Amino acid sequence: MEKSLDKEYSLVLKRLKEDFTKKDVANLTIAQKNWQLYQETNCQAEKESYGEGTDAVGTSLQCYLKLTKERLREIKRIYASK
Repeated sequence: MEKSLDKEYSLVLKRLKEDFTKKDVANLTIAQKNWQLYQETNCQAEKESYGEGTDAVGTSLQCYLKLTKERLREIKRIYASK
């Protein structure tokens, strides 16, 4: 599932590079790097809230998938309106 989301993001970014200005792409690239830091920090904190319990890994994976899906929807919403 995560690989398909990465692939989908790559396709969206490719389309943006073809259809939008270099500034739009640069802005998205910076925003995406910051968002990835947020995702990593947020999901790590959520995982650590479970300590060493067996739910920690599953919770972390769910967090990554949920946030990635939300991010893709957000990117599509923002750039589809241009």
